[in-house]
Amino acid sequence: MAPSAQRYLRFLVEAFDTQCGRFRNFRLVDGSWVPGEASEDCQGRAMHALGDAIATAADAAFVDTATDLFERALPGT
Repeated sequence: MAPSAQRYLRFLVEAFDTQCGRFRNFRLVDGSWVPGEASEDCQGRAMHALGDAIATAADAAFVDTATDLFERALPGT
């Protein structure tokens, strides 16, 4: 698994707001998230990326993490 794929999945895991079931869009230099509701486009791009990861990744743990996140985010779409 490419280190960049792991980094991108970690970003999506951290970007997921469990309170609203959606992905946050922007992060500040200090690592905090910009407040406010993320765009529909942001949610769509995250879901698309997770779907691609689930369909193409060979690493089972990676696919499990992506699948879990996809399923948790699906109601927010």
